[in-house]
Amino acid sequence: MGRIDWIPIAEMPDHLKDGRDLLFWSDDEAVIALWDKFITGEDDYYEGWATREGGNLMGATHFAEINAPDWPLAD
Repeated sequence: MGRIDWIPIAEMPDHLKDGRDLLFWSDDEAVIALWDKFITGEDDYYEGWATREGGNLMGATHFAEINAPDWPLAD
C-alpha cells in the first residue's frame, strides 16, 4: 500500500485552484474539496474551498492531489 504524500497548504500552487477535486487533511480527517465561487447575501461573490456537501472547508492544514489509478489498456 502506498502512503499519501501530504503537502502543507502554504505550499499549494495557484494552478490547483481550477475546480478539480483535491484531498485535504482537516480536523483529523480526510475531506474532498474543490475551489469554487460562493454568493454572499449582497449578491457578491467570493472564492474559497468547498466540500462536496456544499460547505466551506475549515481547518485544513495539508492537501494532496487525487490521481486516477493506472489501468491497463484493453487490447
